[in-house]
Amino acid sequence: MLSRIGVRLAEPLDNPARAALRLAAAAVERHVFPVILSRIDQSWFECFGFRVERVPPGDESGGQDGTAHVLEPHDHHRRL
Repeated sequence: MLSRIGVRLAEPLDNPARAALRLAAAAVERHVFPVILSRIDQSWFECFGFRVERVPPGDESGGQDGTAHVLEPHDHHRRL
């Protein structure tokens, strides 16, 4: 079973390339699958090959309750 590491974005990052590099290194080192939940339209993680799930502005939980839908190639409706 693959573990996950979560990242929640509420505002744009100053240096998304550096953040993506650090996240990729952590994912490889710890054998985890990054889960990125974003309230912003363009997080830039997409440009680096990460899957980003949008959290609607009106959703107060923002994925905090662990019920965010994460889409993966082998399981398109898996709940965390």
